[in-house]
Amino acid sequence: WRDASRRFSCPIVAFWLAGVILRGYAVTIEGVPWYALLDLAVFAFTSAVFMGLMYSILHMSCAMTKIVDAYCLHSANNFDLEESLGEWNSIQSLIRMVCRDVGVSFLILLTTALGMLLLSASDMVFHSAELLCWHSSTVVLTLGALLTFFKAAEVTEECVRVPSYINSLTFHNDIDTGRHFLVQYITYSATGFYVGEVRLTGAMALKLTYTAGLAAFAILTKLNSNI
Repeated sequence: WRDASRRFSCPIVAFWLAGVILRGYAVTIEGVPWYALLDLAVFAFTSAVFMGLMYSILHMSCAMTKIVDAYCLHSANNFDLEESLGEWNSIQSLIRMVCRDVGVSFLILLTTALGMLLLSASDMVFHSAELLCWHSSTVVLTLGALLTFFKAAEVTEECVRVPSYINSLTFHNDIDTGRHFLVQYITYSATGFYVGEVRLTGAMALKLTYTAGLAAFAILTKLNSNI
């Protein structure tokens, strides 16, 4: 879990450094007044807090996926219906508790990222694209939010694949009513990463990426036509 979480710290730090470097380039090269150095310092601090929030959610998402993987491994090695039901109830309760604790933070994270994108895009389209690096520094940070969304959706996808995995296991009997009951129980439990009452899925993450790609293409086309 810690190794998987540590691997996600590398892109988070890279996004933060890229944002600070782009903002610093805009301050020193593009003729922004000297007092913008204070803005750079504030940007570096607030973006660090922003990325720290992302990493905390990624850290918990990694833990939840590893717990589900451990459950599948244990079920394959030592299947017991009552024990499997109790363990899945514990996993479901744990995931629900984590989602309840980080749900508000996750919503704030995505709302902030969306707001930064919309404000930067509107400024570039309706005013000028001269400070492209200035706005790019905020866009880079939103990539971390997208990564967090995908990792949260991965928790749901892991839970969705558990019934098919258990159904594929071979025990003493090919037709096992206990296993069938467990598969149905896990399926109808609808365990996953929830924000409020909305379960995040991989399809939602792909749709978000596709929509963001279309918006980026439209903005770049608009900027290109103004040059």
